[in-house]
Amino acid sequence: AVQRLNQVKPGDRVTVRYYQALAAQAVRAGAPGSQPFAGVAIQREAARPGGEITRVRAGRVTITEVDRLGEQVDMVYEEALAISIEPMR
Repeated sequence: AVQRLNQVKPGDRVTVRYYQALAAQAVRAGAPGSQPFAGVAIQREAARPGGEITRVRAGRVTITEVDRLGEQVDMVYEEALAISIEPMR
């Protein structure tokens, strides 16, 4: 969440960055693995306006089509949004 939004003035430069990542690892069917999870982290403790939020989801999927029928894959998907504001010069 953006903090100190009331400090933003006309002419300030707002930069928004969006990141996405996907990691996958093939595992043997039935192999033990980590539990599925989803989480959100909100960070920003700076003197200037701005904010950061990150969302992560993880779980195991089983392939049911294509050429690898029955193979399992552990996956982690992450997305992040960062907003920074620079005062007008």
